[in-house]
Amino acid sequence: MTATPDTRKPVHKLTAADLATFPIWEYALDEETEEGRDETWVRPVVAGEVPTDAYSLSVACELTFQDGTKHDGLVGVTTEGSVDVSVGVLLDDDRYLFICTPSRGEDESARFLQAVGRVRDAVFPIRYRLRVRISGEQEFRTGLFA
Repeated sequence: MTATPDTRKPVHKLTAADLATFPIWEYALDEETEEGRDETWVRPVVAGEVPTDAYSLSVACELTFQDGTKHDGLVGVTTEGSVDVSVGVLLDDDRYLFICTPSRGEDESARFLQAVGRVRDAVFPIRYRLRVRISGEQEFRTGLFA
């Protein structure tokens, strides 16, 4: 089902198709008292760029493994004061996998590598490139999960 501006869902249910339709999602905290919802529910932001003074948005990105394979994903972006890009998520085959880098711990990293079926040197560092610009920036922001 194609996402619309009225779509609401738990963040872990976001798909690559949702992010292709709306590349920016925000937590619907003002709606968490609605039947069946909680603080994990998100809604699309109808905007062409990541706004300023935003907190904890889920923003579409392209992830590139060290071996060159590309994947759909999202990153957490906060633009209050300065820009902070935090958690990364790989969206693949309807999976929502947190990117667990070796710096977060060997056990978590090993589980991530097993889930994607690759060895460390083929995956890390993972490059990301946002699919929308951040307000005031001329280029699509890029970075690494190492």
